[in-house]
Amino acid sequence: MQKFVLLAQELRLEDGRIVKRIMAVRDFGTVKKGDIGGYVEWIDNLSQRGLCWIEPGVIVSGWSRVSGDAQIRDHVRIDGHVSVNDRAIVQHDALLEGYVAVYGEAVVGGYSYLRDGVSVRDHAQVHCRCRFSNSGKTRLPNLYGKATVRDDAQVLDRASMDGNSIAVDHAVLCGNARMKDDSYAGGNALLEEQAFLYDHAKAIRNTRICGRSRLGGNVIAAGRSVICGKSRLLCNVYVGGAAVVCNQTLSGETRIV
Repeated sequence: MQKFVLLAQELRLEDGRIVKRIMAVRDFGTVKKGDIGGYVEWIDNLSQRGLCWIEPGVIVSGWSRVSGDAQIRDHVRIDGHVSVNDRAIVQHDALLEGYVAVYGEAVVGGYSYLRDGVSVRDHAQVHCRCRFSNSGKTRLPNLYGKATVRDDAQVLDRASMDGNSIAVDHAVLCGNARMKDDSYAGGNALLEEQAFLYDHAKAIRNTRICGRSRLGGNVIAAGRSVICGKSRLLCNVYVGGAAVVCNQTLSGETRIV
């Protein structure tokens, strides 16, 4: 049974495509018959099944699909091949483009910009305000290049991820922290300020990376270790236990516990 129909009210996008307003034709969830929703390019952009809904101000276009019990709110823009499913929530002016998947009970908001193969799932939270180009007119993505955020991981503030990087468990990225190049954060790891993980570096098991520290080249930070200041850890360094590394440069087969 249909739960919404397309109305005659149209909106022309910047590239000339036309999207149409939707209206509920029966009660479901918190939506009542006659409620006006957002805009879709095709009727298949929003499933007729489940409790999924797009609120006024939202635009879903391209081959994107909102289904399950997903909720899209607060002037969100979705385009390309985006899939939002299950009980996921996308809100607060987020922009999702390309091949992006948000599902489970994940929440994406806070003016985040996700693009190009990003996956956010389980109970993950992404609230990382995007940056703009020098002209101030073009949004730059926070998460792109097949980045994955899952379990209960959180990506906040102006943190960013790309290049197959993965944040899992209860890992938190905040401040201007960055991950790329198959790096991994998990097990309550905290990356904050201008921490940077790259080239297969791992932050696991309650470690804290902060300041302007950079970890790359199969480096592992674990335990309750703290890496801070302008530390540089390269090429197979291991820091564990309750070790503190501050303003040091370490490389090679070095082990600190």
